[in-house]
Amino acid sequence: MAAHLGYGAAIPSTEFRFASTDGLRIACVRWDSRGPVHGVVQIAHGMGEHIGRNTGVIEALVSAGLKVYGNDHRGHGRTAPSSAHFGNFGDGGFDLLVDDMIKAV
Repeated sequence: MAAHLGYGAAIPSTEFRFASTDGLRIACVRWDSRGPVHGVVQIAHGMGEHIGRNTGVIEALVSAGLKVYGNDHRGHGRTAPSSAHFGNFGDGGFDLLVDDMIKAV
């Protein structure tokens, strides 16, 4: 597969955003299973990372029949307003990040 928007070989089925509790627009991605869906997985990337860094795992999951969701956490990847905000969860920090994860799926 060809690379797509920084996601390597794992081409997303859908890219979307939603408004978090505090109004921040959270960048999300969904990858559909390559066959009948056997389950759903949500990936939470690490600090200083972005969802596009998990393409190897995502490829394995969708090949195994799983639908995969992921988002760029606040202060990370496409959710950060600018590179100056990388790594900064902002006011409410981790608690809002957890709320975002719940809302993403």
